[in-house]
Amino acid sequence: MIALPDNAKIVGLPSATSGLRRTGSFDAPNGLTHLGHNGESQNFDVIPGLPVTASPSPAPSDPYFGDVVLLMHFNGAQGGTVFTDDSKYDHSFTAVGNAVTDTSNPKFGSADLYTGSGSGYASLDAGQSLTPFDLGVGDVEFTLEFWANIASAYTTQAFISRGGGLPGWNGTNGNQWMLFTENSYLYWQWWSSAGVQTIAVPISSLPGGSFSANTWHHIAVTFEILIGSSVTRLYFDGVHVGQNYGSYVSTTSADRVRVAASAYGHFVNGHMDDVRITNGVARYTGTGSFTPPTSEFPNGTTSFITTESGDYLVNENGNNLIA
Repeated sequence: MIALPDNAKIVGLPSATSGLRRTGSFDAPNGLTHLGHNGESQNFDVIPGLPVTASPSPAPSDPYFGDVVLLMHFNGAQGGTVFTDDSKYDHSFTAVGNAVTDTSNPKFGSADLYTGSGSGYASLDAGQSLTPFDLGVGDVEFTLEFWANIASAYTTQAFISRGGGLPGWNGTNGNQWMLFTENSYLYWQWWSSAGVQTIAVPISSLPGGSFSANTWHHIAVTFEILIGSSVTRLYFDGVHVGQNYGSYVSTTSADRVRVAASAYGHFVNGHMDDVRITNGVARYTGTGSFTPPTSEFPNGTTSFITTESGDYLVNENGNNLIA
């Protein structure tokens, strides 16, 4: 069931049912109801007078939005330095160095994260963590994904990381993980004092035979629980390119999450967009292929509401309900 936030508004309803609010008990004048994910109806208190804006089509839906622990669209104005986490956790990030929002060629939305060729990245603020995402404890699936558009894949560039990327760094700082390019390979690596789990894919083996420059590519890592085992898989533009069997232990890295860099630098030279981490779900499974997302990742889940004048799809993003 979707829980309405205070002062939530449904956009696109007839003027007779122009707004909703959260109350202690929900009444249903004019037959207005919300159909929850389990098929139960939840009633709402209609408040006349709130503004209504028509919407031409329902918003996209994400049935796993409740499991999303990081969602960064990097939308904004040219040269902006405000990086918003649109997950329900609303983590705060700081723009470091040259990192800005860039409107010239985003994959989706109004802008992307542009780091240039210098030392720019987005850093999770001190004192925060991607709770509950910690690379699991061997029994929690996850999906980490994003879009990247870089000048060259033949240098060391960390797309997203927690930690430094040097095996010797583990001794005093716990486990760490990083998705990066280096020496003509695309890597997913996770380090601990027990060793290193690696998926290493030659760039020449990627779909099309290259990590083509100045082109948007979708990259995803999933951890999937199987019967009697578990597997981490790496996908490039929707194609399975590598995997490694084994589970994870809790990430105890003393360092923070970075987008477009690692603790030791490894800065991305280019653009990133739509970074999303889902904890508890392997969105892409198996060794086959899938169609990468064709629009910006949704900010919520879609459900039906029913009124006397018809049915509507409603998207809940934690702040507003949008038809």
